[in-house]
Amino acid sequence: VHRDIDRDKILTASEALDYGLIDQVLTSRKTAPTASPAKGPEAVTAG
Repeated sequence: VHRDIDRDKILTASEALDYGLIDQVLTSRKTAPTASPAKGPEAVTAG
């Protein structure tokens, strides 16, 4: 691990999966979980 973090390391999605940084690679945005829009005081509006 020390050797891996000594310098910047750019990983592809499959390399990150193999390394254990991520659990899965999504192949389509349709399969990604979506959050419901915020309601109430926590909602942010452009104005």
